[in-house]
Amino acid sequence: MDTLAINSVNEDNDGEIPSGDNHDWIIDISTLLSEQLGKQMPMMATYRVKGIQLSLRNVNDINDNNYALNYGGSFQWYVPTKHRIDALQYAREFAREIGDGQTAGTGEPYANYQGQKYYRGLRFNWDADDQVFGAFRDNTGLLAGTEWDLFSMLNGYNLVIGGTPSAEGYVSTGSAGSALWNTRTGVEEVDSVYFNVNYKNASFVDIPVGLDPADSRNEWVFDPSFQDWSIDAGAMNHFPVLGGLIHVTGFHSNTDNPRFGEVEDDYYLQCTVIVEGWEEF
Repeated sequence: MDTLAINSVNEDNDGEIPSGDNHDWIIDISTLLSEQLGKQMPMMATYRVKGIQLSLRNVNDINDNNYALNYGGSFQWYVPTKHRIDALQYAREFAREIGDGQTAGTGEPYANYQGQKYYRGLRFNWDADDQVFGAFRDNTGLLAGTEWDLFSMLNGYNLVIGGTPSAEGYVSTGSAGSALWNTRTGVEEVDSVYFNVNYKNASFVDIPVGLDPADSRNEWVFDPSFQDWSIDAGAMNHFPVLGGLIHVTGFHSNTDNPRFGEVEDDYYLQCTVIVEGWEEF
C-alpha cells in the first residue's frame, strides 16, 4: 500500500486512535496492475475485486516482538453509479479543455504541441494531494489541493448539477414526501467493510511458584498465535471499485500493555487484493 503515513502500527494508549493521528493508506489498483502487467492501466475504470486479505507481521527493530497487538479499522471504496461516472468523465473533459490553453514545455499531459510523449489518462488521488503516483495537477485553484482527487471531483460535479435535495426542489427535513438521498453523486456514501487482525508472540501471565495461590509471579510466556482477516464477494461475484482506489484506515487497537515500562511493539500490515478484471468508461 503506497502511503506517506508511517509504515508500521502499534497500540494506542486507550485503544481509540484519535482522528488526525490514525493510520491511512491508499491502495491504487491501477498502479499495482500497471507494474504487474507491463501496461498503462486506467483510473477511468471500474475494477472487479473478488476478495481482500489483511494480516500483521513482526518488525525487526529495537523492541523485538515480545508482545502482541490487536488492530482494526475499515476498507472504503466508491461503487460506480451513473452520476459518479459522469462526474469523472466531466472532470477529464474539463482537464482536457484546460490543457488546450497550455503551451509546450509546461509538463502538462494535456497541453498542445508537447516535446515529449505523455500518457494522457487522467490520474487522481482519493481526497488529498500526493496519495497516488503521478496524479494530474488540476490547474483551477478551486479544489482543496493542487491535484485532482476523487472526493473533490464527485463533490464539485454534485454542486454543478445542483445535486442536493433542496437544490432539486424537494424538502429535506425528514417529513413525508421528502428526499431520501443526500447528494446525487453520494459523495459521503462510501461502501465499507471493517477488519480486525491480531498477532501474539508471548502472553503476560501469573506463574504459580508454590502451593499458596497468592504465591505467584508475573512473567512472559511463549504463546505465539495470529489471526488474519479476509472477505470475499461470494454470491455477489465481485466488489465494483470505482477508479481502482481503496482507502484503508486503522482507528482502534488494544490498550496499553499492563506491564509498567514496557515499550510498545511495532507490526507491519500486509494486504492482498484479488482482482478479476476491469471495465473502462
